[in-house]
Amino acid sequence: MFDRLAGLGALMIAAPAAAEPAPAATAEKLICKRIADTGTLARKRRQCLTAREWERIAEEARVNGRHIQDAMRGGYTCQATDQAAGGHC
Repeated sequence: MFDRLAGLGALMIAAPAAAEPAPAATAEKLICKRIADTGTLARKRRQCLTAREWERIAEEARVNGRHIQDAMRGGYTCQATDQAAGGHC
């Protein structure tokens, strides 16, 4: 009986190593961040991306911020369609 258990233990130790694929040399490390869901203070979700993907998201946010600031510097004129849709000017 001990021989069977020892053999089973050796098989269990060897099995995970054989089942796991070797990591790719070019695989980028994931960076995980906890992001607050819109509309709630307590609920957060975990998002994992590569450093390159996080940088792309940050750049998009900077560009969008610049567009909003540029639009506000030029002034905003209230359109009739904005008022008809219930918007405030």
